[in-house]
Amino acid sequence: MGIKEIKERIGAAAQKSGRNPQAICLVAVSKGQNIEKIQQAVALGQIDFGENYAQELLEKAPLLNQSNIHWHFLGHLQKNKLGKVLPLIEWLHSLDSFELAQAIDKKATKPLKCLLEMNLSSETTKSGLSVEQALEIIPKLKELSNIDLRGLMTMAPHPYFKKLFELLKTINQRYLYPKPLTELSMGMSDDFEGAIEEGATIVRVGTAIFGERK
Repeated sequence: MGIKEIKERIGAAAQKSGRNPQAICLVAVSKGQNIEKIQQAVALGQIDFGENYAQELLEKAPLLNQSNIHWHFLGHLQKNKLGKVLPLIEWLHSLDSFELAQAIDKKATKPLKCLLEMNLSSETTKSGLSVEQALEIIPKLKELSNIDLRGLMTMAPHPYFKKLFELLKTINQRYLYPKPLTELSMGMSDDFEGAIEEGATIVRVGTAIFGERK
């Protein structure tokens, strides 16, 4: 279990960039990992966990409901799963359309912390919004009281981290949302240190903590 080592590496990367390590949230990506490994991580003080698939989250969450876990949903969230998934999650990293935002707004019983998923590499096989789509959607989200937009997320690798940081700055400079967006979810097991140096506030680390998935 590599939680301690990852937290030390996060601390070192933050200090190298003149940032406070406490301002960076480590999301332990537990997809494909068993309950015992998640419980070990909880015992070591880890609170934030990420899942990519609704079915897996629905199976795990009830078995861990005493653990004070904050669940982050990272994958594509289908509208027909909202009723079951929304009560379990604190964060959605993969908001990728205004239609999904509207569906969440109708189903949710409280505001959901959301990040817009960005496809900065313009790969048609990847999900996420283009810059133009994001700039169009963000002003409309303020109409939805159950969407609490906090920032941006990308699955893209290191060359795109700076671009995401610059986009967040642009959004805030243009006052497209009623409050400043402060969160950048970027960086995984192979490149989270580089992401922190480029401004990440949330890093998503799986195999470097838990080992290979089953």
